[in-house]
Order: sequence, then C-alpha cells, then structure tokens
Amino acid sequence: MVHKNNCAPPWREASFIIRFDEGIEKGDDLLTTASKVGVVEQSGANYVYQGERIAYGKSAAAAALEGNPELFGKIRQEVLDEIRKPNAATTSNGVCIEADNGSEDGVDSPSDS
Repeated sequence: MVHKNNCAPPWREASFIIRFDEGIEKGDDLLTTASKVGVVEQSGANYVYQGERIAYGKSAAAAALEGNPELFGKIRQEVLDEIRKPNAATTSNGVCIEADNGSEDGVDSPSDS
C-alpha cells in the first residue's frame, strides 16, 4: 500500500549519517543541528561550546559528544530550547531545523537507541 502525503510541503531534504549495525549517528546529528542554530560555534575545523573546544574535526567532535552524555544532554537541551522558540522554524540563513525522528521531542539522546 502506498500512502501519499497531501499535508506537508514537498521536497524537504534530510541529511544524516547511518552506520551499519549502529544506526543514525546521534552525535553528528546533534552537532550539525547545534551548529545551524548557533549553540555550537565552528571555527575552521574546531567545534566550540561556551568558549571551550569540544574537538578538532567533525567526526572527533561527534565522538566526543557521544562519549560525554552530560555534555550531549546540555547541548541537546539548548538546541531544543532554541528550536522551540516562536518563529524558530528556520535559521537566519533559511536552513530548516525542524526534525521528527520518532522521539517525543524530535532529538534522540545517545541512550535512546
């Protein structure tokens, strides 16, 4: 059976990394979204949160987030707060930040696997 979506706007895109036997990389997904909404700053290949460097390089920063549940949770909460602000459906450069990946609030934590 084929279901056609007649309600949502067409041609939306989603980009994320899926690893065999692991699923969606939650650290990479959070890092990308946090960078888009301005919670995490990117300076060259460095990722910085509240003036403190997370790691050098995107994959290292994503691994650092997944390895530190406390930091992951703090960044995740700030991202959710930013997304939930009125008229926060897009960033200043027009990038859509709405997400629905099956969790209650739209963003899975590393332990939600």
